[in-house]
Amino acid sequence: MQQASSLPQIPGLNVEPAVKRLAGSVKLYMKTLKKMHAALPEQGQKIRDAYAAGDFEVLRRELHTLKGLAATVGADELAEINARLEGLAAGLQLPEPSAMHDLQVQIDSLHGTLGALSFD
Repeated sequence: MQQASSLPQIPGLNVEPAVKRLAGSVKLYMKTLKKMHAALPEQGQKIRDAYAAGDFEVLRRELHTLKGLAATVGADELAEINARLEGLAAGLQLPEPSAMHDLQVQIDSLHGTLGALSFD
């Protein structure tokens, strides 16, 4: 495993434990970030669509998926927001619009951060 000092420093991401979860592979971590960057817009849209439709099952499932992805890459704040919203959806309760806005802000922020990285 690479030393902590050689790990990439990425704003908003808790990189060291995330790399550890991926068997210490920075290469795998960067590959995962690249895939997440590509998937975030669609994932966010699926969540917004399910919310607008009041489809609790799809909303819960999509929030759960994004929570797992966020936790994997060390996007702890995004994972925590998703966990709270997933709990509401599982209890057949729609989150407040402000909570959905906060989620979208986090998705957009992470997407921007990842877009600024070089994945080569």
